[in-house]
Amino acid sequence: FETIAVPAGMFVNSARVETRITTTVTASSNGARVTVSSTQTDWLAAGIGPVKRQTRTSGDSFTETITEELVGYFVDGQGAGAVSLTIATGLANADSNASAPGRPGLAADGANFLVVTCRDLGPTVGLAGVFVSGASAGAPFPIASGDCNLLGGTTENSLSQPSVGFDGTNYLVVYVKGALIRGVRVSPSGTLLDPPTGFAISTGQLFVTSNSSPALAFDGSNFLVVWNKFIPIVGAGTRNLYGARVTPAGQVLGEFAIAPELNNPDQLGFALDLGAPAIEFDGSHHAVVRSKVRTGPGSSFYSTLFAIYFDVLATRVTPQGGVVDAQGFSISTSGPFAQSPAAEAVQVAFDGTNHLATWRVSAGFGLNPAATEIRGARFSPGGNLLDGPPSAGGAIVINSAALPKGEP
Repeated sequence: FETIAVPAGMFVNSARVETRITTTVTASSNGARVTVSSTQTDWLAAGIGPVKRQTRTSGDSFTETITEELVGYFVDGQGAGAVSLTIATGLANADSNASAPGRPGLAADGANFLVVTCRDLGPTVGLAGVFVSGASAGAPFPIASGDCNLLGGTTENSLSQPSVGFDGTNYLVVYVKGALIRGVRVSPSGTLLDPPTGFAISTGQLFVTSNSSPALAFDGSNFLVVWNKFIPIVGAGTRNLYGARVTPAGQVLGEFAIAPELNNPDQLGFALDLGAPAIEFDGSHHAVVRSKVRTGPGSSFYSTLFAIYFDVLATRVTPQGGVVDAQGFSISTSGPFAQSPAAEAVQVAFDGTNHLATWRVSAGFGLNPAATEIRGARFSPGGNLLDGPPSAGGAIVINSAALPKGEP
């Protein structure tokens, strides 16, 4: 009996069981013999079960050691480490469209996580929230009613793309309903602080001017909510990056343009020329990053049909709503990509010193091409790129394995 440490924790008085196996194989053709020796050691913790296994195998000219360790467990209501638990059931059916109904929204208040999903079945049809603490998930509670089967902007009742933030006191849940970005405040106990319909954050009109892909961050005083706004122009339309500040009391301080793209109809063969934005606050500015189809010098012949190249851009916004980099500063001229920009979403995080933006680069075509990489680049709060020129396509190669991948 001994103490054993694994990722799931420290276990004292674990029973160590050692099994030794010797195998001899004789070839029928010439009588040659090969002997393989193997030692398997298992550690068993009281009340938990196996927590570690190590197998060492050696033969004529080889030795192989395989170690397996417990990373999490959940027994009799108690758990530790990485624990699998069911957070949501009855979700909307998945398809190839990552925006309908979209990934879950997630934020933390210091004690619990609030997870927001769109559900089609059960008593909470529509947007529902669940509080997760440790290895347990609470009961779902309704946040907004609507239809999760349809992409936001399809009908006035369609819901999609929830995103969540916390201001130190309450949560703000933003989402797409019909053509609008709407919001509702939720207390850490799960009480809705606004009417069931929430409040409108954007302006818009179904099938005319629509809004999608909201994201938000809190700056210590207000939230900044950012999203893509589709603005029709003759023959086509364009997606533009817009934002609005929202106070902790739920007051919307007016929407404003962050990056008006204003492309001409002949520059693109479709309107989805801007990827979903991501946002982080660094103490002085909000950093808003997004992907954008490249349509000037350096674009491909196929841009008008497939928009085969895209750039990664960042724009800084002050807590007062001032746009510092209206055209955005370049992080990467990364293209090419295989799908619409919305499928090549860029993510950003702040570590207290610098930002890191990450994205996917596809060297092939198809819904999920094998020749893809996950790349990234750091930039300072002052807007200085720290990892090579943008033309390098992102100086940090995070994952170059020859496998389909995406959504970093």
